[in-house]
Amino acid sequence: MDHNKALIPLRTLLVEPDSSARKYLTSSLRKRGHTVRVCPDGEMAWRAHEKKPYDLVIVDWQLPDMDSLVFVQKIRSLSADRVTVVIAIAAKEKPVDLEPLLAAGIDDFVSVPLYPPLMDIRLAIAERQIRSRAE
Repeated sequence: MDHNKALIPLRTLLVEPDSSARKYLTSSLRKRGHTVRVCPDGEMAWRAHEKKPYDLVIVDWQLPDMDSLVFVQKIRSLSADRVTVVIAIAAKEKPVDLEPLLAAGIDDFVSVPLYPPLMDIRLAIAERQIRSRAE
């Protein structure tokens, strides 16, 4: 089995203000078979997700216009039975710094700088969670 391809096509929302990170993540996700919507800020991303929720949301911890905790809480408030998996990109690794993200409803996190082999593993885990939640 090719571990670089999702078994089912996934709609993914990438919320990343940094253009180089956006470019890298978009390329990685598309190679895995995801359909990717890219948003540089939280407001644009929230409007897109509110219209039609995404399977996977990857959100940077530091959004320029909206607290990422508020963004994740809004996603979680849409529907209790929604299968969206949320991965946060955080420049933090201490549990005390990550606990608020967990409380807001993230499913996983990746620390920066992004390490491609680890990102592939995190994406494979997210794809497995999405398939499992959908069943």
